[in-house]
Amino acid sequence: MKKIAVNLLFILGLIAANKIQAQENMKWPELDSFHATAMSSFHAAEANKLQPLRDSAASILAKSKALQASQVPSGYNATVLKPLLQQLTNECKSVNDAVVGKKSDSNLRPLVMKAHNTFHEILSKEK
Repeated sequence: MKKIAVNLLFILGLIAANKIQAQENMKWPELDSFHATAMSSFHAAEANKLQPLRDSAASILAKSKALQASQVPSGYNATVLKPLLQQLTNECKSVNDAVVGKKSDSNLRPLVMKAHNTFHEILSKEK
């Protein structure tokens, strides 16, 4: 009976260690950094408030480039995500170009909504 209890504790320890490792594999600092920078602007744009986006478009583009260049953690499917990360960077560049070109809100909003939707698609690809 004692052997069974020891073996059971050992197995439970292995399961816990695997869960901790899986959580470590899911950490993606560049994703978190992009999210922290972009989401307040993206969500404001949903409510037709585009000044936050105008103020942070260059930073959002820089964060998307850093995210695209980063190594996709093992908890994610890199084959699926790499094209989406490229798409996100392209869309963030379009947003920044529109801001620099002083495009109207009606021109800017669809661009930011595309980037916002692509980011949510990336988030939906977590394993």
